[in-house]
Amino acid sequence: MKDLAVHYDYVVADTAGRDSRELRTSMVIADVLFSPSRPSQYDPDTLPHLTDVFL
Repeated sequence: MKDLAVHYDYVVADTAGRDSRELRTSMVIADVLFSPSRPSQYDPDTLPHLTDVFL
């Protein structure tokens, strides 16, 4: 990912919506993180976990 950032202005990493190595790697080097969620109770319940992983 870092090597791609040297060659391109924008790099988009589309990862699965679960805690994974790919998600964590992308979160560590991201300037901006978009985390879309559905209008269901499960998705908002996972946001605190996502914040814990990122911080």
